[in-house]
Amino acid sequence: MQPGLDALGRDLLSRVMYGARISLFIGFFTVGGALVVGTIVGAVAGYVGGRTDNVLMRIMDIMLAFPNAYYARLNVQGKITNMQNVQNEVKYMMQPELAPAGETAPQKFGAKDVNDLSWKQLMDAYSCTECGRCTAECPANQTGKLLSPRKIMMDTRDRMEEVGKVIDVKGKWEDDGKSLHSYITDEELWACTTCNACTQACPINIDPVGIIIDMRRYSVMEESKSRPALTSMFTNVENNGAPWAFGPDKRMDWTQ
Repeated sequence: MQPGLDALGRDLLSRVMYGARISLFIGFFTVGGALVVGTIVGAVAGYVGGRTDNVLMRIMDIMLAFPNAYYARLNVQGKITNMQNVQNEVKYMMQPELAPAGETAPQKFGAKDVNDLSWKQLMDAYSCTECGRCTAECPANQTGKLLSPRKIMMDTRDRMEEVGKVIDVKGKWEDDGKSLHSYITDEELWACTTCNACTQACPINIDPVGIIIDMRRYSVMEESKSRPALTSMFTNVENNGAPWAFGPDKRMDWTQ
């Protein structure tokens, strides 16, 4: 008897066919169910408007909370990483022999828009549940300043939504004349003391400080905009090699 025609072969064939029918049934049922649910949700969203969008956003917040907590920073709170481009420039200035041949200058410093933020910072914005614990713990907000870490994350998410709509309409990103700085003011950025109380208070370790630092870097290094006190300090460092407004030859005059 040929293989596959005996009782064992027929039994195996019947099991395979039975499993294939079950798999097809599950596949059709899943696709059909998704089609029905998607149609209902879309119809309700079109009829009700923004309320359904808010519900869907809350669901997305919960879904992204787990990967966001997994990829959270494990470094010491308050540690600010160096800008590798700037660090390389200083190193090559001190040791020109280390400079690689043909290296191009960096195109941009800091973050002007959401396109300049990292994927983790963008996921932070979508993971925010707007509970407000960060703002409640922020010492700048408690003293009446304009800064609200919760608003920083909401503004970042709103700007991402706006950029996405432009891409959906035009098929690619085209400058719309606005940026993330159109949503977040300089007063908010410079009110932050980088104490990281907001990051510590967040239940899923969202880091608004990272976005603030990157936006500050763009303002200072690209647009030469900073607080008056910092501008004076930068000028003194450039002229005197120290943040004080007198030269190195007068630094010990106070002892006399």
